[in-house]
Order: sequence, then structure tokens, then C-alpha cells
Amino acid sequence: SEVKATMPIADDNPYKKYIEQYADPTNHQVTVIMEGFLERYAAQGLREETLARAQYHFNVALQYEAQFFQQALDHCAAVGC
Repeated sequence: SEVKATMPIADDNPYKKYIEQYADPTNHQVTVIMEGFLERYAAQGLREETLARAQYHFNVALQYEAQFFQQALDHCAAVGC
């Protein structure tokens, strides 16, 4: 949401739709709801194996997200945006 607030997003930006989605307050509301669900679920007690598996998948998802946006940065660095 900071990108959208600090600079205009060109209509031909291939990531415009994703930036707008991330900037949408509804996206953040869903995150808060999911965090609450996971915290309530985890409060019931989870096995170490389950916690480790959840952490692994969370880490992989963040890596994919970072790689997704890094493509745009690399593109802009190569050809200008």
C-alpha cells in the first residue's frame, strides 16, 4: 500500500492489479481474520511436527512472494520503468 500511496501506478504496469490488491484495506482485513483463526487453532496445542510444517510453508510462500515482486524490480532495472 505504501507504493500506491507514494507514486502513481502506470496503467501498463504488469503488476498494477497486484499492487492495488495488496493496497486494498480488504486484503489486510482478510489477513487479520486468518491470523486470528491460526492463533486460536494454535492455542489448542500443536505438535512440533505440525508447527515445523506450517513454518516451512509460510517461509516458502514468502520466498515466492519476494521472487514475484523481484521480477518487476529486475525488469525496471534492465529496461527502465
